[in-house]
Amino acid sequence: MQPIEMSREVKISVYEVLGTIAFPEERSELYSILMMAEEKSEIDGSDIVHKNTGLLPKRPRVMGHRLLVTAEKYELLSQDHSKPGVFSLTEYGR
Repeated sequence: MQPIEMSREVKISVYEVLGTIAFPEERSELYSILMMAEEKSEIDGSDIVHKNTGLLPKRPRVMGHRLLVTAEKYELLSQDHSKPGVFSLTEYGR
């Protein structure tokens, strides 16, 4: 291996970066959402965060909607285009 010879001076800096490596975990909340969608036939974000029967009681509706969108990305739910925000099970989600 040949050494590299520089014709001009180059300033360099070294940084030490601390971080945490995250590994994916099982998405057990998706299974619960699928069970809820099967019971109700149609669900929306407010069903997920309902104060008495929701999976995430008293949380903002956007959190429930985000979980529904995640399930849609996995093709487990599909959004009803005539009713925005309302989801139902797909064949794959059954």
